[in-house]
Amino acid sequence: MPRKPQYGIASDVPLVLYDAGFSLEMVSWNQDLEAHKKVESHFTELLMTQFSLQTAVVQCIMGKLQESAPKGTVVTTPVEVKEATHIKLIDRKKEETYEERKAVYDRRMAAKAERKAAATGTLN
Repeated sequence: MPRKPQYGIASDVPLVLYDAGFSLEMVSWNQDLEAHKKVESHFTELLMTQFSLQTAVVQCIMGKLQESAPKGTVVTTPVEVKEATHIKLIDRKKEETYEERKAVYDRRMAAKAERKAAATGTLN
């Protein structure tokens, strides 16, 4: 394939490695109890803070929507489920080839040199 297919931007939801698949017979783990407590405390605090803030924001927004809704209206948040679509690599948009990008670069540099030469009066 002479040109690289363009890929979509990955989701901003972080990936978490939760199991490496090593059996206890294969690897001997050394665990520091104090370090484990610090990591657990850090992530518990981080997650509690993050989710508490997100929950508060959602409750505030939903409350404002309820207040401004016409009488008798129940405000709900519809869940939109997007169906995954797969586009084959061969069918995706392609980036320019190296040669095409180099030709554009060379044209820009030549035009820049011409402008510089014209400005200094040394045009051939």
